[in-house]
Amino acid sequence: AGVLTFTLTVRNAAGTTATDIVVVNVAPVTDTITITQAQHIVSTNNWRIAGTSTRALGQTVSIYLGATGNTLRRIATATVAANGLWQVQTANRSGPAPVTGDTQVWASSTLGGTASRAFTRG
Repeated sequence: AGVLTFTLTVRNAAGTTATDIVVVNVAPVTDTITITQAQHIVSTNNWRIAGTSTRALGQTVSIYLGATGNTLRRIATATVAANGLWQVQTANRSGPAPVTGDTQVWASSTLGGTASRAFTRG
């Protein structure tokens, strides 16, 4: 995002010059992500989380346990596939394990998208 300015100066064989300036406003690239599935498997302490992104550019999505904005308990990081889907399944006993009062996971993409969802315990 930002403003780009391009200046072009040309000179003909007689030595006459002409200059032109073009200003391009570049809009920021953002995406919208969703979490379509969020499950914590209690018996094995692992997670199954999946979602979508509107920008299938191979950016990463980081998933956290707890309130949106709290990055202390990261569950995993996923890469968005060409079809806009992303998913993670953590290894058994990999945590973080939810504690009493934990009800949601949230995700943040490298392009600025965020989403949250209540998780189920299975």
